Amino acid sequence: MEKQLLEIEGFKVGEPLFLKNLILFPLTNGNKDFGRVEILSEAKEKKHIEVRELASPKIDTVIIKNKSPHRVFALDGEGIIGALQDRVINTSALIAEKSEIEIPVSCVEEGRWSGSHEFLRARTISYPSLRAIICSTVSSSLHKTKKFATDQNQIWSSIKKKIESFKITSRTSSLRDIYSSFRRHLESYQEEVAFLKDLNGLLVFAGGRLLCLDLFANKKLFNKLKDQLITSYALDALEIKTSAPPRVGEAKRLFREIKEAKVKTFPSFSLGDEIRFETKDLIGRGLVFNNSLFHLSAFPKIN
Repeated sequence: MEKQLLEIEGFKVGEPLFLKNLILFPLTNGNKDFGRVEILSEAKEKKHIEVRELASPKIDTVIIKNKSPHRVFALDGEGIIGALQDRVINTSALIAEKSEIEIPVSCVEEGRWSGSHEFLRARTISYPSLRAIICSTVSSSLHKTKKFATDQNQIWSSIKKKIESFKITSRTSSLRDIYSSFRRHLESYQEEVAFLKDLNGLLVFAGGRLLCLDLFANKKLFNKLKDQLITSYALDALEIKTSAPPRVGEAKRLFREIKEAKVKTFPSFSLGDEIRFETKDLIGRGLVFNNSLFHLSAFPKIN
């Protein structure tokens, strides 16, 4: 059954903020209380979760065991490193306290299948154009098979193109190596993020090109993920030449397009429900918990 995305009705698009060649339209006017929620990297650092391979490992599935009394949030495209190969989460998930679930993932390190069964702490989120591929192919899979599966070959192809574009060497065609090679450039984007305060998220452009939208119903949650998100946006922005920035009217038009989109709901593998939508210009996904939007992401359609 399809319906309009009424959950974002109260949010507002503000005047643009500029960070090098990133143009950031702040999203505000919401602060839903979901209780204490930890993000994945935070929970891993505190040893509140275990992330490991299945007993019989599979490329597209891992296990997350939440040992804490708090829920844990994992973002679509968020990385987990180590084990037999680095992976990213296929869609946002809210993991219940004191629970263990299987999580759908994709490989972002084509040339390795060796190591331990335990994943390490990571603080990386896939760059927006890679998240767009994940979003688009998972949406297609959900509509056809009700499964959160990606097109793994498209993901590997995107990473290889990024490696070639940046002229770096990666023995295992690893997303992690891209971030490591450009660490200093990416850190320079972090120098001014302190001004991003009291926000629910961002509508992000590089030059005049839309990269993505990330919207959180809880401001504390966005603040926890802010640094990782800016780094991910910057990795795409490094390839984009500066051009005339979009006007606030264009940002508001795109946000209105999302508001008016027809969404389809699917059962989530975690807490809440998964929503998916497509408009003339965008494709997106969201997580709804207790009848309230928890997180929404949207990307330009893939040609």
